[in-house]
Parts: sequence; C-alpha cells; structure tokens
Amino acid sequence: MRIRIAFLLTLLTLLTITSCDDAKRKVEKKNYADSLVNAAQKEGDLERMLALVDSLEPTGLLSDIRVNQARGWVYNRMGQRRRSEIYYQKVVDAEPKNDQQRSLQNTVAINLTSRQVAKGDYEAALKVAIETVKRMEQNKEQNIRALGALYNTIGACQLNLGHDEEAEKYYEHAYDLNMQVCEKDEKGIDSRQSIDAMVNTVIDYCNAKKYNMVLPWLQRTRDMIGLYERKPHADTISAFDFRIRLQLLEAIALQGLGDTKKAAQIYESVKDTEFGRSADGRLTANDYLLAAGRYSEAADNFRDLDHVIDDWGLDLSLETIQLFLIPKLRANVGADRKDSVSRFSIQLADALDKAIEQNKSNTTAELAAVYETEQKEAEIALHQARIQQQRFIGTAGVLVLFVVFFILYSAYRRKAEHRLAVANDKLQSAYDQLEETTTQKERIESELRIARDIQMSMVPHVFPKHQGLDLYAMMKPAKEVGGDLYSYLVVEDLLYFCVGDVSGKGVPASLFMAQVARMFRTLSAQRMKPEQIATEMNNELTEDNEMGMFVTLFIGLVDMNTGHLFFCNAGHNPPVMGDGDLGGRFMDVESNAPIGLWPDLQFVGQELESVKDHPLFVYSDGLNEAENKEQQQFGDEQLLEILHKTRYETAQQVIEVMEREVERHRNGALPNDDLTMLCLRVN
Repeated sequence: MRIRIAFLLTLLTLLTITSCDDAKRKVEKKNYADSLVNAAQKEGDLERMLALVDSLEPTGLLSDIRVNQARGWVYNRMGQRRRSEIYYQKVVDAEPKNDQQRSLQNTVAINLTSRQVAKGDYEAALKVAIETVKRMEQNKEQNIRALGALYNTIGACQLNLGHDEEAEKYYEHAYDLNMQVCEKDEKGIDSRQSIDAMVNTVIDYCNAKKYNMVLPWLQRTRDMIGLYERKPHADTISAFDFRIRLQLLEAIALQGLGDTKKAAQIYESVKDTEFGRSADGRLTANDYLLAAGRYSEAADNFRDLDHVIDDWGLDLSLETIQLFLIPKLRANVGADRKDSVSRFSIQLADALDKAIEQNKSNTTAELAAVYETEQKEAEIALHQARIQQQRFIGTAGVLVLFVVFFILYSAYRRKAEHRLAVANDKLQSAYDQLEETTTQKERIESELRIARDIQMSMVPHVFPKHQGLDLYAMMKPAKEVGGDLYSYLVVEDLLYFCVGDVSGKGVPASLFMAQVARMFRTLSAQRMKPEQIATEMNNELTEDNEMGMFVTLFIGLVDMNTGHLFFCNAGHNPPVMGDGDLGGRFMDVESNAPIGLWPDLQFVGQELESVKDHPLFVYSDGLNEAENKEQQQFGDEQLLEILHKTRYETAQQVIEVMEREVERHRNGALPNDDLTMLCLRVN
C-alpha cells in the first residue's frame, strides 16, 4: 500500500513539473509568435503578415483579439476598408483576458470609430464609442488620452446627428481629459495629439456651421497650445502650425458670422506661411475661399492639389468626393472656367457612379468576409480537436490507465464532434447567406430592367402629326437607367421641346430626369417663354438639392405658323442649324449655367426670326463624346461632316443615320454615356 502511495505521489510530482515546463514554453512560443507578426507589420510585408496570422491562429499562439486586429490592419492597408471594419468589429466585441489585450482592443475601437465618423456612419460609431468608454472608465487613470479621443468622437457623432447639447457635454469631457494630458505630459507627443483633438472639435463646429460655437473653442485650443509652448520639450514648429490652422478656421467662422472684412484680413495674414502653402493648409483655406466667393483662388488651389488623392492614399469613395471633388467643381463653376467645369463634371459623375456601385457591393463583400471567417473557425476547431486528442492519448500512455483513457477520450470525442457540427452549421449558414445574396442580385437586376422600361415610357415615342412639322427623337441609356431626357408639348400652333443631360448616371440621375421632364411639361402648358421655364425649374430644383445634382438643358419654342424660334440654352451643347436640306453650323448660344446648381438665377433667352426649311438637330454629349476602344471621341468635326453628307429626307432618317455612325465609331466598345438626339423641321 505504501509503495502504491509513493508511486502515485512521484507520478503527480512529475506531472506537475512537466505541466509547469509546458506552460513556460507555451508563453515563450506566444511571445515569439507575436514578435514575428510585429516584425512583418513593421516592414509593411502585408502578404507575409497575413500568412503568419493564418498559420499561427489554429495553434492558439495568437489570441482572437490579436488575430482579428492584425487582419483588420492588413485589409485596411490593402484598401479593403469594409473588410477591415468587419475584423475590427470582432476585436471590439471580444472579451479581453489581460491588460495587453484590453489596450489593443481600445486602440482598435478608436481607429474603428474614426473610420465610421469619416464615412458618416455616426450611429455605428456612437455605439462602439459608448461601449468602449464604459469599459475604459473602470480604469480611468490609465486611459485618459484614449478616453479623451473617444469623448471627442461621441461629441462629433452627436453634433452631426443634431443633438447639440449632448455634443457640447462630451466635448467638455474631452477638453478636461486633454488638459490633464497636457499638464502631465513630459515628452510632448501626447500633448500634440490632445491639441489635434481640440482642433478637430473646432473643425466639427465649422463643418456643422455652428459658427457661434467656434470662437470659444478656438480660444480654449489656443490656451492649450500656450500651455504646451511653455514646456521645455515643446516643438515650436508644430505649435506654430496649429496656430495658423486655427486662424484659417477663425476666418471661416467670421465669414459665416458676417464679419467678412476681419475674415479676409486673417486669411491674407496666414496664406503665405509654410502651413498655409501645405496641402492640409490649402484644403482648410479653400473652405474659407468658397464661403467668401473667391472662386478663382479656390480653383487655383484645387488645381495645385490634384496630387492629394494619390499622396494621401484616398480611394474614390463618397467621403473623398465630398471632401475634394464637389468643392473643386463648385470652385471652377464659380470661377466660370467652363472647360474645367465640363471636365470635372464628367470626373465627378464617374466617381459618383463608381462609389454607388461600390456601396452596392458592400453586402456581398461583407458576406464573403463572414464566410471566410466561419471557414477559418471551422478549420481551427478541427485543428484544436486533433491537438486535444493527441494530448489525451499521451496522458493515457503515461498513466497507463485504459479505463481513464477510454472515458476521457470518449468525452472529448463527443465534444469535438459537437464543435465540428457547430462549425458545419456555421458553414451551411454562410452558404445559405451567399445563395440569398445571389438571389437578391438577380432581383435587383430584374428591378433595374423594370425601371428602364418605366423610364423609357416617360419619354414620348409617338410624335405630333402637324401640318408642316417633321419631328423625331430617340434616347439610349448607357446603363440600365440613365439621366438623359427629351420631351415636347404642342399647345395649339406652338411646339415646346427640350433635350437634357442630368449630371451622373444610374438610378439617381434617372429620378432627377423624371422630375425635370415633369416640370418641363407643366411649365410649357402655361405658355411660358423658354428662359422663364429654365428660371422656374432652377428655383425648384435648387431647393433641398443636397446631392448637388444638375441638368444641362436646351429648351425651344417654335411658332409652327411663322417659324419663329424662341430658345434658352442652359449649359447644354449648342444645336446644329441646318442649311437647306441639312449640313449647317453650330448655333451661337448664351453661356447660361446648368439648371439646379445655384438658386435665384435669371436665365437669358434668345430668338431667331424664322427656322422654316432649316432642320434643327439637338443632341446630348453622348454623341460627340462617344468613345471607341482606343478612347478616341466621335468629335464635333465628324458630327458636322456626317450632317453635311446626309441629305435630309425625314427627321427620323437623320437620327437613324447618326445612330449608325456612332455605333460604327464605337466599334464594339461599351457606351460611355447616355445618347439622346432630336431633329425637327418646320416647312
């Protein structure tokens, strides 16, 4: 009996020692695994970092928080922002087991909320920030700077959601914490980050046009800069740049409050400083220049900042469009730089279309990431099951207890089978979601085909049979739905007609097009002159036009008895007036602005004594800017040349000839824009 007890005690001692050694080796392996991932991250080797994470995850040497943080960081650097956010959200939702994991989770939460605020997803950012703040406040002293950043984020979300009092409360909390950081900071890095957070508060109020709140927060920020400058480690260049930026923001606020003279004095005093000439400084200055109506200077700044999108690694998302492209277009419109406006309008339309298409694919990308995650979890479960099985077998061999081995192994096997079943259920769920996404995509395509049929039914396909009048028109959208339009209305012996091109493409342009067509027919029925119609439409369409959409439009009114033509050209391509049977030249038209850009414009109309026996050809830029595979445009010269070669028989024959020539020029290339043409002749 004593021998048996001694044997058991010896065996337990050996098992305990072995266990301690295993635990120590496991800690060393975890530290080594983490150092490998850190080295790959420091070198910026994204593929190697992803491969390391994928191979180390099943071993358990990296925590779930570290794995998901690393994947989120890699996909963010790859430009796959939506995928990155999914992994960052997993980090935020996890339960940390030690201080290191908690610190990593807090850092990820700050990065995630900053990204969500930048793209305008304030509700999601607010949820993450508030939950993270609750965790941090349990150990407030160690998280002062991080709490300050999150309070700032919550304030920005509340401000953009219209909760001004809540926003002010959280900004006050952030200010108190940032002041504590500046007072305790010994190195200067934390102080500069706290000052930067205060500057962001001023920017938030400027962007929200709460100019009365800007000035007191400007003073608070300057006080914080003064506290920083009195420290021996202060970076005077950084402090000076902060002050210059605050002066630019003060100029914006004063301009908004009506003190234009002082705003101009402040801007002139800082524009030639080093920060004022920098990309960041010029972008900030452009907010003031646009508000002050100094469009030419703003347009010059934007021209010199064309490299910003590439230098800053910005993709053509809706945030980039709002930050850079729309203000750039407004500046050039205000400066009356017509060539630049035309070029930037096309660039903006293409960028918007790409951003909308990207947003449509977010759901599919998210499901793909979910499927990838679930697949990895299933593989990890399988790998861990095998490791546990080997451990049980080894333990059974040491103890040489077949019965204990059988019990433990059986219990483990049931557990492993359950985990595998759960993993398989998750995989099946992911497959089901993918199948549902495919079904949704087919439904969307079907709905877009229906939308195209509805849109095409909104333009007339039966043309008036009036003695002496020959009228025909056609429209071909570049995608399922488009933004071009044509319409006409006969009121006794008067013929109203129009051809237009809405900014952008796709569904938003088609909805705007429907509104324009309806308003044209309603106002024409009231026998208004073309310039009056354009003015009234502009007043209606600029109201609550938050997306900044507009339409170029040619509006004509022909007295079919006398041939007298009244017309108004609102930023549209000049029509071709035929000479005799056809041929002809481009008409001289006034340079009115497109409809929908600015309120309270008075459009200028024109008239011709008679257009009898002179065919009139009106078109959208989908004709002269049609491109072939080499991106060569159809061009104005070819347009006139074809009209000179075409003998006029009917309006329909002219349009069919031009349509064939455009298809021949494209030579198999997909349409790059909607194509609309209208031809009429009064005999």
